[in-house]
Amino acid sequence: MKFTRSDHAADLLRLRASRKPDQRAIGDNCIFEENLGAKRVAHFEAFDGDDPGLIPHATAYFFESIQGSVRNHIPSTFEALNAPALMSAGIEPNQRITRLECIDDALNRSGTDFAALQADPRDAGLLGPLLRIMNGYPGARPAFACFRAEVAGDLKAPDWLPRLIARLGLGHFAVKIGETKRFALMSYLARDVIESTALLQPFAIPTVLDGGCNSFFFPAPPGQGFGYAVDLDPAAKRDFVREFLHMRITWDARQVDRFGEVTGPTAPVALPSARDAHLHRLRTASGRAKYGDTMSPHVDA
Repeated sequence: MKFTRSDHAADLLRLRASRKPDQRAIGDNCIFEENLGAKRVAHFEAFDGDDPGLIPHATAYFFESIQGSVRNHIPSTFEALNAPALMSAGIEPNQRITRLECIDDALNRSGTDFAALQADPRDAGLLGPLLRIMNGYPGARPAFACFRAEVAGDLKAPDWLPRLIARLGLGHFAVKIGETKRFALMSYLARDVIESTALLQPFAIPTVLDGGCNSFFFPAPPGQGFGYAVDLDPAAKRDFVREFLHMRITWDARQVDRFGEVTGPTAPVALPSARDAHLHRLRTASGRAKYGDTMSPHVDA
């Protein structure tokens, strides 16, 4: 990904020279993102953001061009200008998809008793108010998801929730001491996405523009057909989990698999180490031994 705007190019150099792992990660992600075409990059740079700086510009672009403010918004993620990152229209409709939703805000707004919900996740009286809140959020933020078959083993484990958070690279769900986060595991078919929209290609490979400047995201090499989640516990030496984006859908009770909670503090993530391990695996998977060579060196690598 190359910027034509001098302010963006200068800001990128600053990010990549930073000794802060999260800042450096965002800069590195920008420099070697290869699934974005020239049209999408031009669309991003032409966006009229009010705040100076690459990260503020990207954040404003995410909320306006990708998430939007109305439910029927079509994210630029799924527009023709993002053609290089759009996934095949021939995705198998019966493939089962899994997504993890943090529901703390929806629980608070709906007044739902989480303990009762865990005890009876099929209770329509409890699910109804919760799902109405979840479906009522404005905008059409694309959903990060994976194929259920690839995390089936994790879901059978007693500690399925922290395992899933780590394996899917959901570092933004870190929990502080004394804090608890609650989640709903959603399980649904690709056809639920396909039939919810008139778009012919409602699935896309995640790019650096679509993750909201997320340092836990890592662009995949082109030609893979999917993204790959960064395992936050590389010592576990687990297989890759393919990740992708899809158009937001309206949840119903049939798609709720289970509920879980995580109480802090969660283990800190060694971001440089996790990213280095992920890069090594991407090089192997893509057959490109020098993929990512333009990344800045890690201080603690």
